[in-house]
Amino acid sequence: MTEGGKRIMVALDFDSLEKASSMARLLKGKVGGFKVGHELNMVAGPPALIKEFGSDILLDLKIKDKPKTVAATVKAAARQQVKMLTLMCDGGRTMLEAAREAAEDVHAQTGHKLLLIGVTVLSSLTDKEVYETGIDKELGIDDLVEELTMLAIETNLDGIVCSPQELPLAKEMTEFKKMLVITPGIRRLGDKMSGQKRTHRPADAIRRGADILVIGEPITRAAFPLYVVEEIVAEIDKTLA
Repeated sequence: MTEGGKRIMVALDFDSLEKASSMARLLKGKVGGFKVGHELNMVAGPPALIKEFGSDILLDLKIKDKPKTVAATVKAAARQQVKMLTLMCDGGRTMLEAAREAAEDVHAQTGHKLLLIGVTVLSSLTDKEVYETGIDKELGIDDLVEELTMLAIETNLDGIVCSPQELPLAKEMTEFKKMLVITPGIRRLGDKMSGQKRTHRPADAIRRGADILVIGEPITRAAFPLYVVEEIVAEIDKTLA
């Protein structure tokens, strides 16, 4: 697998394990792993997912709850050998610290290191929608991403998720910590947006500092998914050369 392939995680946004498995079998060995969100997790769960896809899973549950509840959830995910788990940075410092401590406890007991990935601002949100949640209108999305990224750094998370538009800022802030910067909202020229509002093309996202690209519909809804993956990999490899 080339470096470009390693940089891609395919979002398996399916409503059945059978459909997701069919796509994973087609792409296994061509991409770095698979992202599993709420929909597939609800119908399968980590044990079945690990058995079917292997350990290179980003379990994208965007966890936000009481620190005790989050710690228990993190321990459960870590014991299932999931590679990465997402949490909402706006859950607060105490929640993130509880998650970090829980992951370290399981690492000490089992040797498995679960990577905790903090989600900053959802790539589906616009400034207007952010303001509707009660955020000060003088605080733009860039400012909010900066504050939440700093919180992720201070609580020793392993990486963050941000939209392609905030990548330069996020990369600059996390570079010294060697944190992963993961970005969704990747679209090729002509792709439909389908819910994502702050998007970029694969090569642009890599140039702006993304370590991992999460790509769903442009691949999984394509007539020939493997062909699309090969095109995107070639684009990334050319950018990295």
